[in-house]
Amino acid sequence: MEMAKPRGLFRRGNVWWVRKDVPEKLRPIIGVTSRQYTLDTTDLREAIIRYHPMMAKIEKEFDDARRKLNGEAPAVDQPLIIRALGFDDQPVKMRKSTKTPISLAEMFDKWVYEKKPTPNTEAEYRKAINDFIILNGKEPIAEYTVEHARAWKERVLKMPRAQATMEKHFGAVGTIFRFADRNDYLDQNPFKKVQLERPKRAKVSRRQEWDIADLQKLFDTPVFKEGKRFSYGDASFWLPVLSLFHGSRAGELCQLDRADVVNKNGVWCLALTLTSEDDENGSEKSLKTEESERIVPIHKRVLELGFLEYVRSSNAKKLFPHITPDSRGRWSGKFSKWFGRYRKKHGLGERWRDFHSLRHTWKSAARGARIPEDMHDAISGHDNASVGRSYGRFPEPELKAHINKIKFDLRIPKWKSRSS
Repeated sequence: MEMAKPRGLFRRGNVWWVRKDVPEKLRPIIGVTSRQYTLDTTDLREAIIRYHPMMAKIEKEFDDARRKLNGEAPAVDQPLIIRALGFDDQPVKMRKSTKTPISLAEMFDKWVYEKKPTPNTEAEYRKAINDFIILNGKEPIAEYTVEHARAWKERVLKMPRAQATMEKHFGAVGTIFRFADRNDYLDQNPFKKVQLERPKRAKVSRRQEWDIADLQKLFDTPVFKEGKRFSYGDASFWLPVLSLFHGSRAGELCQLDRADVVNKNGVWCLALTLTSEDDENGSEKSLKTEESERIVPIHKRVLELGFLEYVRSSNAKKLFPHITPDSRGRWSGKFSKWFGRYRKKHGLGERWRDFHSLRHTWKSAARGARIPEDMHDAISGHDNASVGRSYGRFPEPELKAHINKIKFDLRIPKWKSRSS
């Protein structure tokens, strides 16, 4: 059954908007015949949640125009906490602060400048900040109160989203308030005690590993057995192989240049490194953490499958030239979606069995091969709490000896250069 839409909610293209006609007598003051605002979402459920605060904002503008028409002073601007979101209709009082007045949006920009998050993280945080401001009003960050934090919590709990998504959305705002508090822009942090509790579950679902039977089923599909390449060229062959034998993330592999295949001390390696130079697509490389920057010896089985022959067969700058970043700058965004569709098409449709599960599979194999934890963390780029481990690097021959202990009883056809 199609969800009922509130009056004035409409779709322009794929994005939901809200519209309300301006009363005729107010049009000379407001200057338009209708007020229209984007809700910045393509999801109807999310649009309905955002509809009520935005409609309250429009009504506030109409009310101010009526007061002006009658020669009255405008009402005090209060945050949009309303009955539709589960609160009473009493306005939340703002706290008067002696701190330097700076808006939440400006504080977010300061956080971005210092933290330098990935484009995807910045976009997700910006969306959360904008939602918080729509709900609670645009005020100096030091004047938000615990009531605003509670209102934000209730707003997020009404989101028709997975628990992890809700936690991320709620936590993004809390992160900026903690940043402001650490930099002495707050008298007190309204989020200090307001937290989003994780519901108790009998069993927490988590991403699992690929078993050998399913891996063999993957490597028996047309990409490997028939040389099919589809939209992503030879990346469709090499990315699963490289991740399985090195524990690498999809994003790290997708962004590699051919020049990142290097010989160190007689050992062929992948150089997963940061760079400040824009590539030919205008997007910078990025890694998840500083620990992710590393030199990883190429597994002997990958070399046997013809990886160096593949590298030498191309004159392109990128190792996988068919891959480009998505709209949020994520190198793996488009490929991961394709891989999900591909595995499901070939009978590997369980939700947990995604590309990142190959990394989990490698970690278990590393433990099974009794590779020391600090060694397999250095190979896979996992963060480790030990400060001492951040100093120096393991010699490449030593790393190669350990990485070659990883073995999978699989039949993987050798790579051959074929047309798409």
